[in-house]
Amino acid sequence: MKTKTNTSFIWITVVFSVLCLCSGLFFPSCKPAYREPDPASSFRRIYDKPDLHHYKGIDIREMEAGGYIILGQVNRNPYLLRVDKNGDYLWDTGLIAMQRYKSPSKDIFIFEQGNQTRTYSFFCLKKMDKIWVHVLLVFNETGTELVPGAPGEVLYLSIAGEEQGFYQWVDILQVSKTGANDMVTLYELNKSGDNGVIGSVEGDFDGNASEPDTLRRSYNCYQRHPNLDPRHHFIREFDNGKGYYYHTYRDKKAGAPGNDCFEILLKTRDNEANELETSRYPITNPFIALEWHLDEAGENTLSGARIEDSIMYYLVNTPVHAIGSEKGFAALEMEEKRPVYIETTGTGGSRTVHFASTAKNNNVVIQSFDWATRQYLGKIEFAARINYETAGLIKTADGGLALLVNTNNDSWLDRVCLFKLSQEELAEKIN
Repeated sequence: MKTKTNTSFIWITVVFSVLCLCSGLFFPSCKPAYREPDPASSFRRIYDKPDLHHYKGIDIREMEAGGYIILGQVNRNPYLLRVDKNGDYLWDTGLIAMQRYKSPSKDIFIFEQGNQTRTYSFFCLKKMDKIWVHVLLVFNETGTELVPGAPGEVLYLSIAGEEQGFYQWVDILQVSKTGANDMVTLYELNKSGDNGVIGSVEGDFDGNASEPDTLRRSYNCYQRHPNLDPRHHFIREFDNGKGYYYHTYRDKKAGAPGNDCFEILLKTRDNEANELETSRYPITNPFIALEWHLDEAGENTLSGARIEDSIMYYLVNTPVHAIGSEKGFAALEMEEKRPVYIETTGTGGSRTVHFASTAKNNNVVIQSFDWATRQYLGKIEFAARINYETAGLIKTADGGLALLVNTNNDSWLDRVCLFKLSQEELAEKIN
């Protein structure tokens, strides 16, 4: 006896399945795909407000009061997103307040006094008299209302010398805190016919800035590196404010460069925060990410990522004098054109160095190494039906990591993701 097939039921099932697949492929959900019983320890979030197009994260910081602040941009306009310790939405700045500003820099700074006063600061561009100038945008948040105040502006027209009339060609590469209220800004001067000139300005968060100090390459280095890769130029604080370091072009005033066209310029301070010493370390093959360490004997070492023959290499806790001879770990699966982020967790000799970047298959990968032995421990990979790109990595107060990720579809569907890994999850997966 033949059984009659219910054709209508089959078609309904097929259509429903296709719709579910398409909705998961093109419209990622706000709900996390993975949650532990304690969501404050680990979580996965995708933030997808429907009115935000070309939405991407730029930088992330953890708050002393708990939770995270994310600096992003929507159609090149700055955007702030505040979430709690579970990754759940608290507030955002919306779009109207930011429409006068463009192109936020990738660094956001937080000033906190317990739970009472919080200030968020970052650089962006504002159009004034038909010229785009740099302003430090300051947001205040007071009390427990969790509502951001109106932004204040601190003008920095002198970043590249207003009197010379070329500040409108300046691109900020990175800003780093160098003290309680001090900072250094690293910029590129895009003046016509003089591309790729790097300069720095020391200043504070009240708008005071020094005269710019411009680094100029030798003719030999200009020929070898005619095009600027922004990943080669950065500033970073180290050892809880004891000092900071530049990684950028080697100034021809420092002497005949030979084969060394880049350098690490290290500045250290004593306990009174006075500048103590400046050290220079010439580099032939530049880094695209770098973290400075002090080993158990107080000697300078570093962990970093660099490209050689189109392959990404990771160096872990490498003595400074050996960075020219040691090649490091070949991260063959990683896309060499993408940014890399480094964070070290743990203390003393029990430290772990984590590298986060984007693989050639568009997954986000964290690869971890033992700091003392420099041995590879393992990796954590985040895969999806959509393309991912790493946008930031920070260590959290509970010993874990927070990973800022963008969906990279090059369309209005781009979204911001936050992946939090607890200390327990991190240890389990990399071991």
